[in-house]
Parts: sequence; structure tokens; C-alpha cells
Amino acid sequence: MKFAALLSAALLLVGLGTADAASQDPGKPNIIFFLVDDMGWQDTSVPFWRDAEGKPLRTYLNDRYRTPNMEKLADKGVVFTNAYASSICSPTRCSMMSGMSAARHRVTNWTLQRDTSTDANNKSITPPDWAVNGIQPAKVRPKGTTTRPITGERIKYEMKKPYATCTPLPELLRKKGYTTIHCGKAHWGSRNTPGADPKNFGFDYNIAGTEIGGPGSYLGRDHYGKNQFHVCGLDENNYYEDDVFLTEAITREALSRLTKLNEDPKEKGKPFYLYMSQYAIHAPLNKADQRFAGNYKDPKDGRPWSNIERNYSTLIEGMDKSLGDLMNWLEENKLTESTVIIFMADNGGLSLASSTRSGDRNANFPLFCGKGSFYEGGIREPMIAYWPGVTKAGSINRSPVIVEDFFPTLLEIAGYKKLPKTVQKVDGLSFVPALRGESINGERPLIFHLPNIWGEGSGQGVGYGPQSAVIQGDWKLIYRHATQKFELYNIAEDISEKQDLAASMPDKVRELAKLLSDELRDRDAQMPTYKAGNPVGARAGSEVPLPIDSPKLPKK
Repeated sequence: MKFAALLSAALLLVGLGTADAASQDPGKPNIIFFLVDDMGWQDTSVPFWRDAEGKPLRTYLNDRYRTPNMEKLADKGVVFTNAYASSICSPTRCSMMSGMSAARHRVTNWTLQRDTSTDANNKSITPPDWAVNGIQPAKVRPKGTTTRPITGERIKYEMKKPYATCTPLPELLRKKGYTTIHCGKAHWGSRNTPGADPKNFGFDYNIAGTEIGGPGSYLGRDHYGKNQFHVCGLDENNYYEDDVFLTEAITREALSRLTKLNEDPKEKGKPFYLYMSQYAIHAPLNKADQRFAGNYKDPKDGRPWSNIERNYSTLIEGMDKSLGDLMNWLEENKLTESTVIIFMADNGGLSLASSTRSGDRNANFPLFCGKGSFYEGGIREPMIAYWPGVTKAGSINRSPVIVEDFFPTLLEIAGYKKLPKTVQKVDGLSFVPALRGESINGERPLIFHLPNIWGEGSGQGVGYGPQSAVIQGDWKLIYRHATQKFELYNIAEDISEKQDLAASMPDKVRELAKLLSDELRDRDAQMPTYKAGNPVGARAGSEVPLPIDSPKLPKK
């Protein structure tokens, strides 16, 4: 009798101790995808640059910025040193949503207004008729009715220009039983189209996500901007009256939603997917996050330093605090061990124009150039992943990862044993084996395609303009559309891309030109056309040839 009583008590204690764990399917962890806007590879105190043995190669930038929570996450999980995205935000975000490369979905520049291109003028090149309306959920028609984000207002729409369609990631996660939360920047579809509203993609909740790519202001007293760059949905909870910085307001809203879900009996047993997409550290950079302004004085490291750089630094630390607040919430609610966290940026850090940082193409040192460029400064991204019981604490993985890979990876983490049926052809490959510590995809080609004229990069010379590129292993080939010029770099030995090897290694140029051309053909990629008086003397209106067909390709 005494034994039976003890056994009963023990079983009761076991039951109490495992109640929280049993409330969620152990095969379906919570997922937090923390995406940062316009963050450079080195905009952090975490040194992503490593030598052959994995030893950190710290730079002055690692000493400028304060990101203790990124450091904490890196200590718990795995740091990816060769993670890539598109060089501009909308292409990256559409690839994450769909698993398609930018060359395939054709959202190759940033989007905003319906049926309106955001391309700048160029004296030599006319961009193709790309998907200016962004990406749209499957079965969307060219015209019909939809909802406006945040308000839910029903409106009529008609798209006369191209758009892409996909079976979206959150919809598939929801089919696996996930509660899906969008928080922050969306920027998938143009204004007054179905793609402008995250809920049309399968998100159960939408916090502040619309068609805009950046805020008019980070200040609550400015209502987070106005007109077409107003961040909507944050006009409650005294954010305006208390002048709460935008990064903090979005974080509070995310934590509030998570708390409500955690306390809701109807959500018991359901994992959540939080797409935490901060507007930071996108421009404007004219105002500091005053919570951290006192941490940034002249670093006296011999590099350019300005008020803009100070402001930029405070936005980085504010973003990092947001990450830390989420991690603290998980710990407080005993959810750390059942939650995957993946940290990523959507393109390289700014390196142009004195009004936006230093105007120095070495602002992402040791990488060259920045956002809008296919040099490493524009496409190599800071990435950290933590999966309790899977990732090895404090590990490094050099496997090449590109933005479209997040689509199949998150689906596999969520419990899909194989890729589900989608309307789109998925280019991405799951990097789950890399999360387990394996080295994968060593010779897999990474394809980058920008047949457009990015506004801030027009007329800025070296590194910008219409271009395509391929990375395979240690090698990178860049193809400049206007001039048909080829550039070849060994990025393992020359990460700053100072030594163009194209002239001395014609066989390697031809090899990579064929590979790039084959991949672009497979993805039915668009090419721009020439204007009269172009540098190569091509007929006006003629299409820029694929690299393998260029008369300027080195001969055997």
C-alpha cells in the first residue's frame, strides 16, 4: 500500500513535470525566423570572417558594434560563414516565401506601387518587363477583390503588369498545425494587390506588415512615417504619445502576441512560427535610437565616422535587443528547448551616398561594396541558427547557403518528410544536414540575377548596374550586362575581390559562363535590352546575350 502510494505520487510528479513538454508536439518545434533589413556581414560584434581553422578574424567593425544577443545565439548554435541573399530586399523576401530564385520568380528589384517599375534610368540598358507586382499567393487572378493589410478593408484590384505566384511558406506551415505570426516588414507584393497583405499568404496574425520596404520614420512622435511610407497598425498602446522607437514597438507587439497564444487554451499543443522581420536597420538613418546613443562615441579607429554612423550603430544595437527580448521570453516561458531560432539578413549593408553611412565602398570591410552589388558586400549575409538538440554549440559551418534554401529547410524542420506539392518549381535545397554539423553542397552553384537598374546604384560606377553572377566553391564569376565584361575572383583567397583573374584564367571564365548560362536558361531568366549608343555597339532593342553567347567571352 505504501509502495503504491509512493508510485502514484511519483507518477503525479512526472506528469506535472512533463505537462509543458507534452503540450506541444515534440516533432514540431516552434520556429522564430529573425530577419534583419540591410544588415552587412560585419555589422555585428560576432566575427563571421574566419580563417581556415575557424579562428575569428576580427575587424574594426566587430569592435564598433554591440550585439551581445547575437553573440549569445552564436555561442548556443552554429554560425554560417557562407550564407547569401539577393542584393536587394524584395527579391530576397520573395525567394524566402517561395523557394524560387530571383531569376525564376522575376521579382528582381524592389516593389511598391501596383503596375509601377522602381527601376532608375540608365543610358545603356532597358530593364525587362519584370514582375513589378511582386509575388502573389497561388490562384490569384489578374483582377478581383482583396483585403488591405491591417484594416482588412475589402478593395477591388487589377494588375496589368507581371507578377509571380507561389504556394507560400506560411500556408504550408499552417497545414502542419503551426500558428503563424508575421511581425514587421513584409514587402512581397505591390500596393493594393493580394500580395500586400501577409494574411493572404497564410499568416494567422499580421503586425505592421504591408507593401512598404522601409519606414518614413523610426520615431513614435512621427507616427512612424506618413503617406506611402507610414508603418501601419502601431497607433495603439501609446507608442505615438510615448515616442517609442519603432524597433521596440514591433518587439513589444510580437511578445504580446506570443504571450496571448501561450495563455490561450485553444492553442495548447500547437507550435508557432514567428516571422520576426524588423524594419531596422533600413534607412532613414537621420535619427538615433536614443536608448543606445550613449554607447557610441568616436571609436578613433582611423576609419570614417559620422553622426549617420552613430545613428546606424544604435539601430543595430536596438535590433539586437529585440533578438534578446525574444530569447528572454522563451526562457521565461520554458520554451527555449522547443524553439528553433534562425537569424539572417536580407541583403548587404549600404555603402553608397554620404546621406546613408559613409559613402565608402569599403563600409562592409573586408567585403567590397554593398546593397545592390554582386560583390560580396552586397550578397554575403550574417546567419546564425540554433536548434536545441541538433546544432552544436559554438560551431561553424562553411557550407554555401542561399536565401531560397530557407523554404525547404523550414518545412523540413516543421515535419515535412519531403517537399510538399507547390505551384512553383522550388530551387532551394534544405540545409538541415548542415544544422546537424555536416558539410553540404560544396560545389553547388549559387545564382544571382539583377537585370534591373537599382535606384541608389545607378550611375555609381564600379560594382553596380544590371548583372548576373555565379559562385561555385571558391570561385565567383560576375557578368556585367551593359559592357558584357567578365570578372573572376577566388573569394576564398581574395575575399575583398581586389584581383580580377578573368584575363589570366580564360578557361575558368568559360566554364563558369556556361554554368551560369545553363542555370539562367533553366530558370527562364529575363535579360535586359540595349539602348542606342551602348558601350558594346549592340543594336538598339537587342537583348543582352547570356554569358556563354557573349562575343566578349574569352576564346579557347
